Amino acid sequence: GVQRAIESSEAELEASEEHYRDVLVLLLSDVATSYIDLCTVEERIRLMRENITIQNESLKIAGDRFKFGLSAKLDVTQAEANLAITRSLLPGLRQAHTAGVNRLAVLIGSHISEFKSIMDKRHSVPVPLKSVEVGLPVEVIRARPDVRTAERKLAALLICCRIRKVADWNRCSQSLPN
Repeated sequence: GVQRAIESSEAELEASEEHYRDVLVLLLSDVATSYIDLCTVEERIRLMRENITIQNESLKIAGDRFKFGLSAKLDVTQAEANLAITRSLLPGLRQAHTAGVNRLAVLIGSHISEFKSIMDKRHSVPVPLKSVEVGLPVEVIRARPDVRTAERKLAALLICCRIRKVADWNRCSQSLPN
């Protein structure tokens, strides 16, 4: 009985360890996703600034063409409208960047000022590997922390059932006449 109780406790401890690993995998997944999102926002901001520069040049060209009578005022108005629309999108991207930095700082447990110094460097969007070796599907499933947690909980439950079964048999055997 005592040995089975120890085995059950060990299985429950192992289940807790697997649950911890499961939470760790989720945390790392959130960090990776947030980092990629942040890099994507940084790239969008960079491209938006390039686009604004190009649209400024286009507006200047449209203005010069209008000034020399080579195009209509409509071209200048359209270039101004395009530039205004593009500029209006930049604050939203800056806000998304700030939110992304804050989210990552929280996820890694860092103070925002420490984290910003790391993120001030230019980062490109990570490119996924072309292929990933995963092995057999059953191995991939067995490697999942949630599956290992369930296995350990089941083992603990089965041991508890054996303990109860032995206790029931002991009670039954004691109540039988000799």
